[in-house]
Amino acid sequence: MDRDEQKAIELSKRYGIPYASLENKILRAESGQNLESLVPENFARKNSILPLFLDQNVLAVAITDPANVLLIDDLKIHSGHEIQPFIASKRQIHSAIDAFYAGKVLPPSAHARENWDAQTVSLVNAILKQAIAERATEIRIERLNGSLGIRFRIGGALTDRPGPSSQVFDAIAARLMTLAKLDIDETSAQEGRFSIKVQDRIFDLRVSIQVQETDGKIAICLDEKQAG
Repeated sequence: MDRDEQKAIELSKRYGIPYASLENKILRAESGQNLESLVPENFARKNSILPLFLDQNVLAVAITDPANVLLIDDLKIHSGHEIQPFIASKRQIHSAIDAFYAGKVLPPSAHARENWDAQTVSLVNAILKQAIAERATEIRIERLNGSLGIRFRIGGALTDRPGPSSQVFDAIAARLMTLAKLDIDETSAQEGRFSIKVQDRIFDLRVSIQVQETDGKIAICLDEKQAG
């Protein structure tokens, strides 16, 4: 057993999430469930994930990092299903991707949604909670040339984080504008602020947002209120 497999097993035990591998025959995509349209091949390869099966409204997915809440929320948004994660090694996931997507023609997803409200709330909350957990002092979200990037400022340095599809940028911006009591129809730069509470800790958030037709920028500065 190589180091990658050992790490996956350790994560499975730590998080209490099932372990999937080629050997235990869990790491394989169920045929006939149109999984390739729920999780397109390019998305699967980029994020090292594999759809396993669909059970009613729950999509089982093999991933390498169960702590990546942004990825899990992005999967939930785009598939339209709740996500049940399984843990697997990156090497084995890509082997299974090769086997599953070989020769498939991928139709556009039938689960694209125009109403992002509930999903967007969950996604924005996940971004904020992950930044706080990583002790970030700033979040930058930028849409440029059809791609979306997220960076956290940690210890003075900006660090890239996995981001969702660029298609959700407008919804993220609208949600933050609503929280900061800004005009969601305004395209010029706006600034506002709001507070959130996370596990009995209160944070002041200063937000700067500019939304354009194809590009856009969001900057969020986080400042924890001290008790007393």
